[in-house]
Amino acid sequence: MVSACPQESDPRPKVAKFVSDASERAISGLRSEGLGTLMEVVRGEIEAQSPGTEIVLINRDFTADRMIISKRELAKVLTEITAGKECILFFDESVQVIGWQEALQSLDKEKTQVYYFSLACRQVPLCVKVF
Repeated sequence: MVSACPQESDPRPKVAKFVSDASERAISGLRSEGLGTLMEVVRGEIEAQSPGTEIVLINRDFTADRMIISKRELAKVLTEITAGKECILFFDESVQVIGWQEALQSLDKEKTQVYYFSLACRQVPLCVKVF
C-alpha cells in the first residue's frame, strides 16, 4: 500500500525548530495521523524545551464550560488565566466565538504565546503561531 503522505511531511524532525525559532510560523502534520497528533507533537516539544510552562487548550468545551459567547467574555477569561505568568494558549478550530482573534489583543505578548490548530486543504493538520 502506498502512503498518501510523503515522509517529508512528518512534523517530528521539524517541530523543535518550529517551537524554538520565532521566524518559523507554521507547521503541518500528517493527514493520516490527524490534528490531535500534531497538537500532541507540538505540546511534547514545548514541554521538552520549557518544562513547567502552562499550556491551556482553548476549544469548544473550554468556552462552553465557562459560558463564553462573546469576544469580550473570552478576552476577560484569557486575561485572568495568563495574568502575571508565562503561558501558552492552544486554540482549536472548534472555538465558536465570533472574532476570537480580537480577544488576544489584551494579552501580554512578552509572556504569552498563541498557537492555532486547524485542518488545511485536503484535511492536512496545520499549526500556526499567532504570536
